[in-house]
Parts: sequence; structure tokens; C-alpha cells
Amino acid sequence: MNRAVGFGVARAPVAALLAIGLVGMPTFDPSACGRLRLTGSGERAILTRRVEKLRKLVNASRAGSILAEHDMTLVLDQGLIAAILGAHLPWEDVVADRYRVRITEVAVECEDGLALLVMEGRVGERGVQPSDEFAALRLFGEVDVVDLDDVEGTLKGRVSLLAFEVRPAGVFERHGATRRLLDEFGRLRIHAFETFARPFEVPVRLERVIDIPPASRHGAVRLHAGRLAVTATVSDVLAYDGRLWIALRADVTDSIESPSE
Repeated sequence: MNRAVGFGVARAPVAALLAIGLVGMPTFDPSACGRLRLTGSGERAILTRRVEKLRKLVNASRAGSILAEHDMTLVLDQGLIAAILGAHLPWEDVVADRYRVRITEVAVECEDGLALLVMEGRVGERGVQPSDEFAALRLFGEVDVVDLDDVEGTLKGRVSLLAFEVRPAGVFERHGATRRLLDEFGRLRIHAFETFARPFEVPVRLERVIDIPPASRHGAVRLHAGRLAVTATVSDVLAYDGRLWIALRADVTDSIESPSE
């Protein structure tokens, strides 16, 4: 006589299966510091934000763990984030209805709790040729929110801008007209560059449903097919040691309808 065994799975093993980048928890060293050299007007805004993030790291470290112990951890290297963001370079747009901004390079540094994005490019007046670009531009932002798309099950990232700095470019460095343009451009507010705070998608898919096939169709014990429904949310994001650590909190339900055998 065959015996049908109901389907049930403990949550801990399932969580292990879902962890795409499960690694050891990072340990925070307060003596470490950012490696990207900062100069100019953007330095103060970035250092202010870095101090805020460092306080969060220190407080979490004193509490015993900088990430929740039971969360899954997805780890992204800063080089991968830069490659994703830079996949569609150059970016070009008109700022303040007057200046044509072209971003040609991006870099990301994940240190001290801050995922710092640096975008570099050139500025020219609207309608002029690229050879007439009068200034070099650096835009600074933070990869500050990683969310989980409820429909697609993919991780989404967003960038918030922190500061910008501009300096004369090449042969235009000593031109009086260039100085005037630089002064006018430097009066812009950071929100004028919001078009460059582009969302991005991490090429990782989290399955919302896991089908477990039946086993031992013939014999004394028969295991029915099962289906797990998985819901996950981003519980925390940490930038440290050249990586972005994304903590995911998963909830697994094994009582939904099983797939047809």
C-alpha cells in the first residue's frame, strides 16, 4: 500500500537555496577610509554624507552585527555596478536650457558605508560642436536605494546626486569668456542634473515561485510535488570593502497549489 507524504520544507534550507551571493558577514574596521581622492567644491558634501554613513556603521558594529544575522546577503562588486551604470555611455542632455552636458566615464567606490558614484564628462554651450566644450565636469552621487521589483523580481538601484564641480578644459582655460561661462554654470543647483541620476537594474533574478518535483512515484513512500511561494524585501544596504552588501529578508509559504504532475 502506497503512502502519500505531504509536502513541507523548513525555511532555513530554502533561504540557503535562494541566496545568490551568500558570503561571510563583513566586519567593520573604523580605521579604513575611502580611496577615491576628492578635491574641489564637491568634497564637503561628500565628506558630510560619508560621516553620516560611518556613524551608522559604528553604531551597528557596537550592537554586534552590521547586517541582520538571518537575512540573505547579495554582494555586488563596485566594478560590476560601474559596468552596469556605464553600459550605455555616453549620456548627453541639455541642462538649464543652455548647456550641453556629456558624461563619458563613471566610477564607483563602496567604502565607509557610502556607495559613491563619480561621473565625468564635458560641458559646452547648446548647439556648439564637441570640440568647443569649454569645461570638464564631475558629478557626484550615491547609489543609495536598492529595491525589489514586485512584478519582475529583479533588484533596482537608484542614484541620488550629492554635488558637482567644474573646471576649465584644455585651450579654454585662460579665456575670459570661459571664466564667465564657468561662473554662470557654477551657480546651477544640483537638481539641474537630475536627468543623470539614472535608475539601473541589477542583472539578478529572484524567483518568486520554486517548484519541487515529485519523487518515488513507485514504491512504499511517495512524495507529492510542491510549490513554494517566496516574498522578499530589501532590509538593508551597506557599502564597504569595495562591495555593496544587500540584505534580503525572505518569507516562504509552502501551502500554495502544487503544480500538476
